[in-house]
Amino acid sequence: RNFYSQLSDLENLKRGNVNFALSPFRAPYLLPKVIPAFTRLYPNIKLTIHESGMKEQEELLSQSLIDLGFVTIPMTNPSLPYRHAIEEEILLAVPKDFPLCKKAHPAGSTGRPWIEIKDISHQKLLLYSVNHKLRVFVESLFQEYHLEPDIVQTHNSFETLIRLANVGMGITFLPECYLEPLDGLRHFSLGEQGRYRSLALGYPASGYVSKATNAFSEIVIQELKKQQEAAKGIL
Repeated sequence: RNFYSQLSDLENLKRGNVNFALSPFRAPYLLPKVIPAFTRLYPNIKLTIHESGMKEQEELLSQSLIDLGFVTIPMTNPSLPYRHAIEEEILLAVPKDFPLCKKAHPAGSTGRPWIEIKDISHQKLLLYSVNHKLRVFVESLFQEYHLEPDIVQTHNSFETLIRLANVGMGITFLPECYLEPLDGLRHFSLGEQGRYRSLALGYPASGYVSKATNAFSEIVIQELKKQQEAAKGIL
């Protein structure tokens, strides 16, 4: 695999392949932006997309079966090389008519109004299924602040959770790059300082990164930063 990538590098991005893996949750938000941008610049480089969870991505990277993965840090396998992309804020999405909105504080260091994490306790909560990375993040908050949420439903789909919250079924946690303007929702930071997770692009254990993979990496990171900037204007 490295041999063919090195041969392609000699042709200076005139041909080649990039095998990219990301979660099926992130795919509909990211791929429609990055694939057209990449193919316009590098029309002869073939993109192969794998939709898979974090655990499977790490396994594929460990075996050097893909060129690039979209991961959160820390990874289970700390020996895998990676490139930091952005610090993504995890927000609380609250139906606009919920009394919790009235407890919000003015914008703090995140530039967004914020909710005391302890006030999440006993709220109707729409949550991710147990096999989701964000579920681990949320459960760590439960333990840290001794929260007792009222979990009304769990789903695997970000889209389902967002739509249910928008019609007033409960609050949910949402990465900022998934934000879209919906009349029924308000978005708040978790505490005055906010809560974040590190997003990164993981590379194969072999350590070789082709020119095509580097070029694709640049476009992915640029798009993530654009999404993050656009999210600042969505309340």
